[in-house]
Amino acid sequence: MASHILNQLLDFLEKRSFSLAVLLPTGIVLLYSLFLAKPQYEAISQAIIKENSSQSGAAIPGLSLGFLDTGNRVSTEDGYILMDYMQSQDFLMRAEQALHLREHFSDPWLDFWNRLEPQATTRDFLDHFVDTIDITMSPSSAILTFKSRAFEPEKAMKINQFILQESERAINDLNQRIDEEQTRFANQELEKAKEKLIEANIELKEFQLRNGMVSPESETTSLFARISGLEARLVEKKAELKHVSQYMQEDAFQVQALRQEIDAISRQLKEEDAIMVSADDQQSMVQVLHLYERLKLQHEFALTAYTAAFAAKEKTQIEAARQGKFLLVITPPELPDESVYPRPFLDTLTTFAVCLLLFAILRLTVATIRDHTL
Repeated sequence: MASHILNQLLDFLEKRSFSLAVLLPTGIVLLYSLFLAKPQYEAISQAIIKENSSQSGAAIPGLSLGFLDTGNRVSTEDGYILMDYMQSQDFLMRAEQALHLREHFSDPWLDFWNRLEPQATTRDFLDHFVDTIDITMSPSSAILTFKSRAFEPEKAMKINQFILQESERAINDLNQRIDEEQTRFANQELEKAKEKLIEANIELKEFQLRNGMVSPESETTSLFARISGLEARLVEKKAELKHVSQYMQEDAFQVQALRQEIDAISRQLKEEDAIMVSADDQQSMVQVLHLYERLKLQHEFALTAYTAAFAAKEKTQIEAARQGKFLLVITPPELPDESVYPRPFLDTLTTFAVCLLLFAILRLTVATIRDHTL
């Protein structure tokens, strides 16, 4: 009994399968395309994002300003960012506020297949809108192609124009954020360099006041000159004493005078040497000179860093006044003069081919089942 019912069902499907699987869907698509589907118009534009990176900012020691690059190149990364933004809810809300898209896509005279429900959620509205726009970027040239569809030629062109306007605004906002970040960073580095310069200057002044000398280098040079002069006089007086001792008595006035002069020079020389290299708790001139040179080097380094940071800030301000990235429109949108959808012949032919393939699979399935039931 079950086998008899199955055979009758298979006979019915075999007799009616071509009509049900091929002719009926193809006829529905043809009728829908010719009489129900509303014409859709498409506006197309092309643009490219250029990056003006001819900056060559001053270097700051220990700082790498990667944003101060050289050259002029195409910005592919911003192209992908822009493509994502065009499919975001924020962009949809801006477009809705400017163009009233919900009212357009939910018009009652539209066919049910392409019509947006008036009470559709924001997510459904976004999905519907994303289906009506197409944004692609060429991998080789980074040229962005914007396509927008609508049920009126003017609306399609206005949507495309709005896409270009929003793209330019988004890039300008990105430029502004980058400029603000660069300026903030340059100001921070300048303040740090300024604080270090002030600290180095205070330490150097306090050192000079504490030691009572403006330039220990000149004091040391003068001390070396005095020691050298005393050593030369000491050698000279010792030679003179040796000479006169050969023909004078030890208690001779001239011999005693020379000995007293040599003793005086020796004492003065020891005092000068003590100043040069002190053995007590006081700092020697060598230590003073060493500390002064270290403080002076710190001051010079801080001054160099401050000068470089100030130059970098000025360069950043100059570059901030320039447009780092900009949208270059290659092909502006034009008012479409013919609809691109629906395509009755192509849609019907595609439906017929798909249904014919399904019909062949169905016939093969029926034949296989019949062979197993016999």
